[in-house]
Amino acid sequence: PISSTWNRTLHLSIIIVISVVLLFTWYIEPYPEGKGTHEKLGLPSCIICKLFGIQSCPSCGLTTAMCYLAKGKVSKAIEVHPASPFVFVVLLTILGYSIFIIIFPLNWLHYELIVVPSVCSAFFFIWLLALGTCCVK
Repeated sequence: PISSTWNRTLHLSIIIVISVVLLFTWYIEPYPEGKGTHEKLGLPSCIICKLFGIQSCPSCGLTTAMCYLAKGKVSKAIEVHPASPFVFVVLLTILGYSIFIIIFPLNWLHYELIVVPSVCSAFFFIWLLALGTCCVK
């Protein structure tokens, strides 16, 4: 089994990464056009759009929507990307769970092996649903 120290270190890393992401979403002013906010961080424009020659992919607008959510503008976030509240809640849930693991250093790996694929599957399903709302217009 995985060691408690290794597991806590992993979850501390998760806490740091999610906290930095949430701080950036709170700090960055979203583009009013609804997408492209990630370019303020020096990231390139959407690689999926370039690769497939499309105007918008299911992930387009998610950074902008997350910035709106971090500022409490839920309706604007849903307008930009309908799946953004789900992603935001999942991030907060993972953050809370990781804090729980740090406080209670039990070996939860067997639970995580069930939860992680389930969350990933849910993300993929939401991404596919978003495909219909943002790419087929």
